[in-house]
Amino acid sequence: MNQQERVDLYREYMASRGIAPKTSVPPMWDFLWRLGLEIPPPPFINPAVLALVFIPLGALLPPVLGVLFFLLNAGHRFYWLPWHLMEAMMVGSALLLGLGTPVYYRQLARRCGLGSWSTFIGHRQRPLP
Repeated sequence: MNQQERVDLYREYMASRGIAPKTSVPPMWDFLWRLGLEIPPPPFINPAVLALVFIPLGALLPPVLGVLFFLLNAGHRFYWLPWHLMEAMMVGSALLLGLGTPVYYRQLARRCGLGSWSTFIGHRQRPLP
């Protein structure tokens, strides 16, 4: 079974378990699969590796939102936050996204009875004990 067939089987399996498509396959994974990268879905990835992926994304979130809010408030009086508050927001969002996402996907894998990606067989999957 090739990567695309296995991904399609995974999507069907998660849909049959009542998991939303954007939850079981985040947009970033969809994009990477379209590029041809053969990586497993998030529930099959080691939580430490997921944390290494999502912590930098969480750190980028406050500056991106800051620029967006700045542009939305153009023409209004603007108040700059002290630098230490901006740093705290960056660290907080990085930790929240970077550590919360792996915990969530590990819990999802347990709830759906997912083992390893190499042995995934879809609806014939036996629940883990």
